[in-house]
Amino acid sequence: MLAPTHSVFGIFFTLTILAIFGVQASLNWTIIVFAVFGAVVPDIDHARSYVGRLFWFVSQPLERKVGHRSVTHSLLGWLIATVILALPLFI
Repeated sequence: MLAPTHSVFGIFFTLTILAIFGVQASLNWTIIVFAVFGAVVPDIDHARSYVGRLFWFVSQPLERKVGHRSVTHSLLGWLIATVILALPLFI
């Protein structure tokens, strides 16, 4: 999938989860930004993807070591990304 498709799915699933759990939050721009970022970050292991081009210093070595659709497209990758992205909240 391309970045726009990832983004649409990320926003859709985020809003679905918020609705399922009854979160009464207004549609804030930060929710959309984090949903889009969370949806495109798994493609960081592909050097020609949108996020791969932005973070080429991570993308190229990662693609050489593990390939595309491996670690970053798994629950382990999701857990690692969640921990890394949550660190600024606790510092």
